[in-house]
Amino acid sequence: MSKVILVLVLVVLLLAAGQVLVPRVAGQALSQSLAQVTGPGSRDAVAVGAVPFFQLFQGRFQAVDVSADHVDAGGLTIGSLLVRWQNGAVNVPALVQHHELRVLKEGVLSATVHVNGPALARFLEASGRIQHAQVTVTPSYVRIRGIVNVGGINGPLDATGRFSIGSRGRTILFQPLSVDGFGVPVVTRLVILDVKSLHLPIPVTVTGVRLAPPYVVVTAHSS
Repeated sequence: MSKVILVLVLVVLLLAAGQVLVPRVAGQALSQSLAQVTGPGSRDAVAVGAVPFFQLFQGRFQAVDVSADHVDAGGLTIGSLLVRWQNGAVNVPALVQHHELRVLKEGVLSATVHVNGPALARFLEASGRIQHAQVTVTPSYVRIRGIVNVGGINGPLDATGRFSIGSRGRTILFQPLSVDGFGVPVVTRLVILDVKSLHLPIPVTVTGVRLAPPYVVVTAHSS
């Protein structure tokens, strides 16, 4: 075998190894950065796709797939999170040296989030909206019970209703259909979650909310 062919073979092998190893290392770095955001109890996995791999040295990629469980998002415990982020870019020095995610190019991001009733109840209590909250998710409605303060007076709440998406997809609303067994004559909507409160690195818009007991399933897309 001539030296030229040998060199070519070595170059091909190095490129092939780099195509495997560099995205893997990048995924591990992103996973460490993600753990600082999702909280100590989360289980995170990140897969990075970039062809050719040396794009990653500039922080560019074709796709990043993230899966995480037990995520702490601004006081809301997310049961599971699936994210696909395409054609974005991040600051490499900040990521490698400080495990800090600084977005240089937003690209396109889609996410699916599962949150169960007890997690929603804890979030409502922590936000001060409802005391002693209990949230039950059924296939057709959501039931919220607890103590609410109206005009300085505490009173019991037992409401069934549904979730909907607020203006411009920035909030998730609860619309009571009945309170204490009586129908609600006037359309009322209560803000359950404002997406801005999650302090996400990329602005997202809520695109769907559905009930899949015991979870509320929320889908979102980059704005």
